[in-house]
Amino acid sequence: MELRQQFTGGTRIPRHPHTEPYAAIVLQGSYCEAGDSGRWWSQAGDVLIHRPFSSHFNCFAKNRAQVLNLPLPLEIGIAATHCRTADPDLLVRTAERDPHEASQLLLAQLLPGSAASDDPVDRFAAQLASPDAPSVADWSRQTGIRRETLFRQFRAAYGTSPTEYRVESRTKLACKEIVIGTRSLAEIAADFGFADQAHMNRAIRKLTGQPPGRWRTQHSFNTPDGQAIKLTAKTITRVKK
Repeated sequence: MELRQQFTGGTRIPRHPHTEPYAAIVLQGSYCEAGDSGRWWSQAGDVLIHRPFSSHFNCFAKNRAQVLNLPLPLEIGIAATHCRTADPDLLVRTAERDPHEASQLLLAQLLPGSAASDDPVDRFAAQLASPDAPSVADWSRQTGIRRETLFRQFRAAYGTSPTEYRVESRTKLACKEIVIGTRSLAEIAADFGFADQAHMNRAIRKLTGQPPGRWRTQHSFNTPDGQAIKLTAKTITRVKK
């Protein structure tokens, strides 16, 4: 990814994933980003945090926009997606010398950002991202919005269909469970609403480029009690920090 990007007014970037975590700092202009955690309108000084394998859809306003992209560590200890920075110019100058130093500077000076959009389509997206996501038919009955209208509004706002969004969200939840839990892949597939293990396998390979078994063996995560868990195909080894 380029360190600095410029976008002409009216640009629309289809929904796309990013394997590596990064922060996008808006230097000029404004745009709407609809991602895994909601939808925000961002302007100069705003910061959008992107976690590993996050996906988003962008719509830029009429004026030209400029964005600074900085790499982030896997764990940043920040739950927020939308933040602000007090001195974007300092970040630009630092990034020209060392992007990683600029990233650390950014994390040290982050300020609270605005709340995400809360339209009906955004509330539906939040429901779809939960483990017990409702079906489109159920949500349509609850809200009184016709199914066809719901699909059209959702695609316009998030750049994908509700069905695809739900599968992608379930896949990310399953990826996390695979590396922090000990249950079989078949059990995880059933718990997260996949038709079967083969269905989950295809979804995880599409997202990560790896089958679930390899994903499990090659990743380690931290538990709440501060221990690092290294998962292998047959054993779980706890290693004290």
